[in-house]
Amino acid sequence: MKGKLGISALLVMCSITLVASTASADWGGAHGRRSSSSGVSKPKAYVGVTGNMLFYPEVIISGDMNGSGMAAFSGGLSFILEGYPNKYLAAGLLLDVNFQDYKNVPSVDWVEPQISLDISLRPTVPLGSKGRFELYFRLAVGYTAFIPSRAVMDAGATLDDSEHGWNVKLLPGFAVRVARGLTLNAELGWVGCGFLAAGSHVFIHSPALNFGIGYTF
Repeated sequence: MKGKLGISALLVMCSITLVASTASADWGGAHGRRSSSSGVSKPKAYVGVTGNMLFYPEVIISGDMNGSGMAAFSGGLSFILEGYPNKYLAAGLLLDVNFQDYKNVPSVDWVEPQISLDISLRPTVPLGSKGRFELYFRLAVGYTAFIPSRAVMDAGATLDDSEHGWNVKLLPGFAVRVARGLTLNAELGWVGCGFLAAGSHVFIHSPALNFGIGYTF
């Protein structure tokens, strides 16, 4: 686990260094040529998708079923739609489709889907020519449906047995518009979610690494 986290952290640092160098060169070149009145442009909207990697989420169960356990490597996709009230803030909706895989289970049939709908706020610091490079911090909060695994469904459960709960995402990151509105981004932070069932509180949390692509209008 530590080895995978180290490699992922190294990839993030290399990405940040490369993109920051590009943004710095862009700032020093194009910014110097444009008029002082042009300023940093304000984007109108962003549409994109990220691939999410959750590093061995910890599952904590309290109440009548005291105990905890570890999930295996998990993840999924996030679909993002945001608008820019001003150049320092993006706000919108985030739809997640993630899959939770647990250790010591016999097959992929035990993987549990999670579907989330969040409100996302993303304070940004625009840098470079026309704000093409952004440093930001994403705060997303919303509802999560915890769907029974295929194995549980085969045993007689239905979608009515889905659990309903919440989720929170704290994701520092950066984005860069590489060509016209084409935008690449990366985030490294923390996610958590949970629900209450049969007197037990179930809490799942994990470090998260996301890489995304989208379009800024």
